[in-house]
Amino acid sequence: MAIRRRPTKTPGEVTAKAVCNVLGRIHCVLAQTFRLIGRCASVVIGPLPWFLRLAILLVVLGGPMVVVHAGGLEWYIDTLGFTNELHAVVDDICADVFKTFESFALAGSILGWTLGGVAVLGLLRRRFILRILRVFTVLATLYWLILAGFLWYFPDMVAVNCPKLLGGVDGAEIWRNEQWVQWLWACAPFLLVSIVLMVCLWRKSVCEYYAHSAPDQPLIGDRIYDNVRTHGKDPRYRTSMYWPVGVYMLVLFGPMIMRGCGWEKDYEIPKGSGKPVVMQVQVKRIKKEKPEKLLLNMDSPIIWERPKLKDIKILDEMIKETAETYQANKNIGKLGDGGGDTGGWPHGMANARVRFIRLKYNGSSTWNVNMGYGYDYNLLLRFNEITGFKIADNTEYKEVSRLARFRKGKAPPFVYMTGRGGISLSNSELKILRNYCLVEGGMILADSAGGHFDRSFRSICKRLFPGKQLVDVPDDDPLYREQFLFPNGAPPLWHHNNNYRPQGIKHEGTWVVYYHSGDMGDAWRTGHSGSSKAVTDRAYKLGINIMYYTFTRYLNKHHPPPKD
Repeated sequence: MAIRRRPTKTPGEVTAKAVCNVLGRIHCVLAQTFRLIGRCASVVIGPLPWFLRLAILLVVLGGPMVVVHAGGLEWYIDTLGFTNELHAVVDDICADVFKTFESFALAGSILGWTLGGVAVLGLLRRRFILRILRVFTVLATLYWLILAGFLWYFPDMVAVNCPKLLGGVDGAEIWRNEQWVQWLWACAPFLLVSIVLMVCLWRKSVCEYYAHSAPDQPLIGDRIYDNVRTHGKDPRYRTSMYWPVGVYMLVLFGPMIMRGCGWEKDYEIPKGSGKPVVMQVQVKRIKKEKPEKLLLNMDSPIIWERPKLKDIKILDEMIKETAETYQANKNIGKLGDGGGDTGGWPHGMANARVRFIRLKYNGSSTWNVNMGYGYDYNLLLRFNEITGFKIADNTEYKEVSRLARFRKGKAPPFVYMTGRGGISLSNSELKILRNYCLVEGGMILADSAGGHFDRSFRSICKRLFPGKQLVDVPDDDPLYREQFLFPNGAPPLWHHNNNYRPQGIKHEGTWVVYYHSGDMGDAWRTGHSGSSKAVTDRAYKLGINIMYYTFTRYLNKHHPPPKD
C-alpha cells in the first residue's frame, strides 16, 4: 500500500497563505467596526423623528452654499497660490467664467436659505411638504454637481492657457491634477449627503410619516437601503470588491492624505562630488572727484547774482557699486562638496531636482511678489545654466506650518521670504520657524520689496531669536567667496530702507538668517526693473552663492564628515 505524502509547500505558497490570513483578519475587524458604528448611529438617530433628521441633512447641504457666495471664490483663488502675473492673466481670460460663477453662487445662496426654510416646513406632516422636500433636494444635488464641474473645468482652463506661468506643460498638468484631487475630494461629502437625503425621502416610512398612508410596495429608497445593508444577492462578491476599490482610492488620494497628515516631499540635493574654485579677480578702482565747495568772502561787496555751480549728480548706491569693477577668470570648479570634479554633494540624491521654496505668511497679501516663471524662477534657470544640475519645473511656496512636516535631514536648506507689507506669525509658527533654523539647520533668505516689510521683518527676528540681533555680514565672509567672489560684499541693489549692508543672524557659526535690504527679486525678474547687466549678474551670483552655502552647511550638519 502506497503511502501518500503531504506535498511540500514552497516558500511562496507559505507567504501567500500568511498574507491572505492577515488580510482576512483585517477584513473581519473592519467589518465588525463598521457594524458597530452603524449600531451606535442607529441608537443615536433612531429616537429622532423624521423631520429632525431631514432638517439636519438640509442644513448641512444649504449652509456651505451661503458661505460660497459670501467669499468662497476669492478664498479658492487665494489658496491656489497664483503669482501677481498669473493672477492678472487668469482675471483676463476667466472674466466671463467668474461672472457666471458669481450668478451661480448668488442662486446657490438663495437656495441655501430656502433649504433652511424648507427644514422648518418639514414640521408640517402633509403630502405636499414631502414633494417640496424632494424638489429642493434634487436642486441641491444639481448645485453640488455643477460646483464639482466648475472645480474640474477651472484648473484645466488655467493649465491650458497659462502653461509657461506654471512651469511648462508638464508643470501645468501636475498642478491641474493636484487641484482636481484636492477640490473634487472636498465636494464628495456634500454629494454623499445629497444621495443619503434622496434615499431617505423615497423610503416607505418617510412617505407614511408625511402622507399618513404607506404604499403597498417598497419604494426605491427602501430597495437601495436594503441592498447596501445586506450587500445584495452576493454578499461575498460585494465585500470582496471593497478591497480593490479601497486600494484604488488609496493610490488616488493617498499622497494628498499623507501630506495633510504630516508628510512633505523630501527636499533633494544633487548627489556627486564637487569642489568650487574661488575666482581670481583684479579690482579696478575709480578715483572719486572731490565735491566742489562754494566759498564766500565776508568782506567782499554784496553779490546780487548767485554764482552758478557745476551740477552735482546724486548717485544711487546701486550705481556707486559700478564704480569698482572687477574681471574674473573662467576657472570655476564644479559646484558641490567632496573634492571631486563631477559636481554635487556626497550625501545628496541621484537625479535630484533643485527647488526654490518661499514662505507664505499672514499679515500681507504680497508674500508672493515676484514669484514664479519670469521672476524668481530665473534664478533657478541661471543656477541650472552655471551648474548643470536639474531644477524644478517652477518655484513653490509653503506655509510656515508645513516646515514641520519635512523629515529630519530632508527639509529645504533655505526658504525665501519677501514682501511689501507686514508679517504676522502665531506663536506656534514662530516655534516651528525657530526649530527649522536652530535645530534643523535651515536658513531664512529674506529681502525687502518695499513698504513695511523691513520694519516688520526686523520685529519678527527679535521674536524668533531672543538675545540675538541682526549684524552686518562681513565682506570677507564665506558667503561672498564661494562659488563667486565679491571683494566688496553683496551688491547694494535698490535699498528700501536706510541700511545699506546685508545683515544676518548666526547660530553655532552658521548663518541662519540672511537679510538683504534691497530687492533681489526685482533683480532676478525678467527685465530686471531697469538695472544694468552688471548689477543683475551679481544678484544672480549672490543667489547661487547662498544656495551653495546652505546646501553645504545643511548636509555637513546632518552628515558631518569623518574626523581625521
